[in-house]
Amino acid sequence: MATKKTRFSINRNRAIEDRTNVDAVVDVLVGRAPAELTGEDYEDLSDLSRPAAERLAERWLDIPHAGRLALVQDMVSRFETDIEHHYDRALVVALSDDEDDVKLVAFGALTDTSESSFLDYLLSRLPDEPNTNVRAAGAGAFGQFVLQAEMDKLEETTVDRLRETLLTLAENDDSETVRLNALESAGYFAADPDVTESIEDAWASGRHEAQVSALRAMGRQCNPRWLDLVLAQFSSDEPEIRFEAARAVGTLGGQRIVPRIIDLTDDDDVEVQMAAIASLGMIGGDAAIGALRNLEQSESVAIVDAAGAALDEALLIDSAARPPNSLWQQ
Repeated sequence: MATKKTRFSINRNRAIEDRTNVDAVVDVLVGRAPAELTGEDYEDLSDLSRPAAERLAERWLDIPHAGRLALVQDMVSRFETDIEHHYDRALVVALSDDEDDVKLVAFGALTDTSESSFLDYLLSRLPDEPNTNVRAAGAGAFGQFVLQAEMDKLEETTVDRLRETLLTLAENDDSETVRLNALESAGYFAADPDVTESIEDAWASGRHEAQVSALRAMGRQCNPRWLDLVLAQFSSDEPEIRFEAARAVGTLGGQRIVPRIIDLTDDDDVEVQMAAIASLGMIGGDAAIGALRNLEQSESVAIVDAAGAALDEALLIDSAARPPNSLWQQ
């Protein structure tokens, strides 16, 4: 019993300390001009504990709007380069802001986070978000959590809520952008018949934007049923359609379609070429590896770089596919 009381006291004291640290940061930010903001002003907002995040939410609107926007912009700009600090929970707090510009900036650094409080926000608050752009950003951010669901990293009840929320957005939201972003995120549900039906409906609509999203969702489903339809788009007059088809095919096909993809590396549109090169790397095999080595001799620096990255991936796949063999390993 004494041990439990001691642990409770330690946890309570830590929570008090964490909340106090947040108060100190907010007090500084309240009086700081946006142009004077530095990383040192808010580094204690990194790796927030739950009590600290709760306190930040309570004090968030004490910071003037211009200061909140500058703070979130600075955190997002440091997100990819500052590996010592992680502002995920602070940015999730920013999603409760009264101003849409702050929310939209915060989404910029949350597209790859596994932070559970972000999923809670998406499930509980996003469907009722009045701003269309914010809902659209949120609908697109769902995809990372569908991937977690497909890898059995989420509770079954959470997966059910995730699926229901996404399908509701994809079918019923007032904004086509929100609906299509939700469809793309739902595409990661690989074997879901309702998602498959929604993809079919989007493609059958004939609308350019819907077909672009349908192709993205097809690639994310990794379902060979889409292969013939996707390959047919290699000859589309629309570069964006060819691009999405070239990108999707890397998860749908095998060695037999590599020659078709190699042809697409000579497309008139450089983005289509890049997508085809990336798909060759995802599929691998001798033919893809040979084509990528040839592309490394291109006069285009961008093509050379893309081919090099894809070749590394293809060689890794090739190595993993070889059976154990001591002679080969030597």
